[in-house]
Amino acid sequence: MIPKVMIISNFKIFGAYMVDMLNKVGLKAEFLYDDPIGINPWKVKRFTQTLKDFNIIHFISGYQRVKFMIWLHFVGKKIVNHWIGTDVSRAINDFESNLLARITNHIIDIQLSEWLPSTKELKKAGIKASFLPIIPQIDENAPITYKSGVLIYIPEDRVNFHHGHKILELAKAFPNTKFQVVDNKGDGLPALPNIHYHGWVEDMEKIWSNISILIRFPKHDGLSFMVLEALTHGKWVIWNQSMPYCSYVKKISDISYELKSLLDKKSPNLEGRKFVLTKFNTQKVGKKYIEFYNSLIS
Repeated sequence: MIPKVMIISNFKIFGAYMVDMLNKVGLKAEFLYDDPIGINPWKVKRFTQTLKDFNIIHFISGYQRVKFMIWLHFVGKKIVNHWIGTDVSRAINDFESNLLARITNHIIDIQLSEWLPSTKELKKAGIKASFLPIIPQIDENAPITYKSGVLIYIPEDRVNFHHGHKILELAKAFPNTKFQVVDNKGDGLPALPNIHYHGWVEDMEKIWSNISILIRFPKHDGLSFMVLEALTHGKWVIWNQSMPYCSYVKKISDISYELKSLLDKKSPNLEGRKFVLTKFNTQKVGKKYIEFYNSLIS
């Protein structure tokens, strides 16, 4: 039997990246967008036709889709659920999310996590998950440039989650360093001459060419696409998650020391780039998915 995979998620970028990777390694895979309201198979007959050619239904953050999963189980589909980002903390700390996660855990054939530390967290919610990363489209030919500057990702709807106000205090301490902020137009945030707000950026190449360091410090995280992309472009990374060739910080107050140290380097992070291209390249990760799917339907 050949794996035929339908990726279902309300995170379009995750679905697009997954399908792109699976197609590149020769697997049949398509993406079905699951809007926040949820797909209701009881009312929408077309899903029977849409999914009939697929033997594996792979949800990304789909643990809340109880009715849908019951229906998929009833019609004989193999069900995979992939945990990402803050959904892990919700399953642990939010009663309703934890209840749904425990219910669907009995329906799902295999639970996965995109980030190894999250597999340990999920155990607190009674969920045993295996680690299998979800990766962005890694550009092996990404240009390597060095121009001193800092990139910070602060989505407008999650400023506090990313400690936006506290992180931007660094701009006062480093007045000669330019700080580039993406996914935020700056409303309600510090207006300093060395802070540049870009809003949503479709093409990040111009940003990468103007920074040397990425700072990322959310309240909870998974395997960050932005971190992988930064390393691929030879950038240094300050992060509150532990990864080779990144500077690990536990507290916001530790960032200043690491930032000064990295600004003094004056050269790109070539070892970090090599690490990502070796460990997270499409072919290597894609082969792991082939092995996983084959074991699931064998």
